[in-house]
Amino acid sequence: MRVAVTGAAGMLGTDVVQALAAAGHLCIKADRDDFDITSYKATESWLQKYNPDALIHCAAMTDVDACEAQPEQAYLINAVGSWNVATACREIGASIMSVSTDYVFDGTKSEPYTEYDRVSPINVYGFSKAAAEAMVAGSGAKYKIVRTSWLYGYNGWNFVYAILDKAKSGIGYLNVVDDQRGAPTFTQDLAVKLTELLALPHNGILHVTGGEVCSWYDFARAILATAEYNTKLRPVSTVDLNRPARRPANSALNNLALESLGLNKIGSFRDTLDGMIRAYEEKQR
Repeated sequence: MRVAVTGAAGMLGTDVVQALAAAGHLCIKADRDDFDITSYKATESWLQKYNPDALIHCAAMTDVDACEAQPEQAYLINAVGSWNVATACREIGASIMSVSTDYVFDGTKSEPYTEYDRVSPINVYGFSKAAAEAMVAGSGAKYKIVRTSWLYGYNGWNFVYAILDKAKSGIGYLNVVDDQRGAPTFTQDLAVKLTELLALPHNGILHVTGGEVCSWYDFARAILATAEYNTKLRPVSTVDLNRPARRPANSALNNLALESLGLNKIGSFRDTLDGMIRAYEEKQR
């Protein structure tokens, strides 16, 4: 299958490209230098040129606080960009798989959110991604929307590297939020799952996240323990950090649709930390 990937140079996109190649697909990489997803004409022209059978849409504005400060840009990239890509896919007969987020929910539910819960975002990033979902679903293209959460991986700056960087600096203690809960998701695992989902004919929304729910504090503690750093952690509340954008307290996602399709869920973040730490150390040399 000929599969295009937007955001191919990003943390997730890099792994998606590798997973597609490993599965025997012909991958067509696209990033911001190839075409501007906020321009329909540019998007349509690029897709007509390469004529893929399917497209995995990873490109997005994902900095939550930057989205809060620049709402027009967030909607332009995330919502309008998704509309352009999905509509152009419809025009050439390609399917689209669009990557979305746990932040489409408000975090007030006590249990993990299912694919059938109503979206209720509380920040600009979440609103822009909820709008993107609506754009993709309403485009007329064959589509899948895959919500995920708390991404980390080898190919971009992320929470694991940030914690290791702080610990390596010799800092005495770290303040880490302990009142937000979600599922850390390793981008290599997610990329493999996205590749598996390409073969399914269904339209709809699926949740694909790591297999263990925790707080950021729990995640940081596991990172430091695996790396054998003695840096102390101090639990703090979200309010204490005074960030521009609100965060959902519970953004755990139930992978109900994935299980119903007979596909295995992704494992715990704990299974990947040794590799992440080795990758971090390699980058420091």
